[in-house]
Amino acid sequence: QPRHPGALCVCASDSKMIPGLREALASRKAFVDETSESSEGVGAGATGTVGARRGSKFANVSFVEKSATGYTGLVNQGATCYLNSFLQMLFMTPDFRRSLFEWKFDEAEHGDARRCLAYQLQRLFAQLQLTTRGAVRTSDLTLSFGWTGSQAFVQHDVQECMTHVMDHLSMTAVGSSLGHHVMEEQQGRMRRYVLCHGCGHLSASAEVFGSVQVPIKGFANLQAALQGLVAPEVLDGTSKYNCSGCESEQAASLGRYFDGAALPLVLTLQLVRFDFDLATMQRRKLSDELPFPAELDMATLLQPPADAVARAAEAGSGEAFEAAAEAAAAAGAGEGTVYDLFAVMLHT
Repeated sequence: QPRHPGALCVCASDSKMIPGLREALASRKAFVDETSESSEGVGAGATGTVGARRGSKFANVSFVEKSATGYTGLVNQGATCYLNSFLQMLFMTPDFRRSLFEWKFDEAEHGDARRCLAYQLQRLFAQLQLTTRGAVRTSDLTLSFGWTGSQAFVQHDVQECMTHVMDHLSMTAVGSSLGHHVMEEQQGRMRRYVLCHGCGHLSASAEVFGSVQVPIKGFANLQAALQGLVAPEVLDGTSKYNCSGCESEQAASLGRYFDGAALPLVLTLQLVRFDFDLATMQRRKLSDELPFPAELDMATLLQPPADAVARAAEAGSGEAFEAAAEAAAAAGAGEGTVYDLFAVMLHT
């Protein structure tokens, strides 16, 4: 099984969560301010007046010259910075971009082109790839969302936006390479289980995910947060489990693990950055530093704890756990559990 090529995407919410990011952004801005010659008047590559003082290069201008990097920007419609970040991440994902370009629009099947999200996304990506301009607009795409002008000035959560776009593409592009990419390469599977401490009865289920919500409170880094995500919770006291095996209320372990046979090509992690403060009875935003690696190995997240495996095996109900061990071994044999950091979506 091949190594997953550049496939870890992390969604954060505050620059303080990423070590060194604020300093890097400040350094980059200082470099832009020092090297740019635009001031009041017509700047290089602009069609209108740059209404900004020297020292700030973030004016509302329409750039006609493409960046020396060869890449193209997206114009902010008002409050669509989160959308632009998501779209640029998708565009820079080669497998997604290729499958989108291979998809064919059919008016008889897909209806009005102006209202077809997949078609408008395809057109936008073609503009990003082929235009000589410095930035292109997303208004045709958001029109296919059904947005009016005012909705472009409303902030939305980037993870919710990603979910809606992917859900729409999966329904529109059924049977195509685009549909395959969204359904098979952007989605994975997680296994949930409840293990009775009384009789060892194991109840297991599976759920498909497009992104993984990772609680971060109290964890030193992303790897520790993921270990916390799969750590089993003990159901006891007033929360005892009504076991169908021994037909009584028993203490039980409630846990989950990633299915090694269904790891996605692109693994998206959404950091849960809000906590409920019992003192104020309000949600509180977490901005603690959370380091994450350039390379993430999921091998330790593909099986339940050893004590749970032993308990289920002793009771003769461990078939699901045995299958998990086999899938984990097969995935690890070809470095199929290793992800390289591919993108970070940050919205402060």
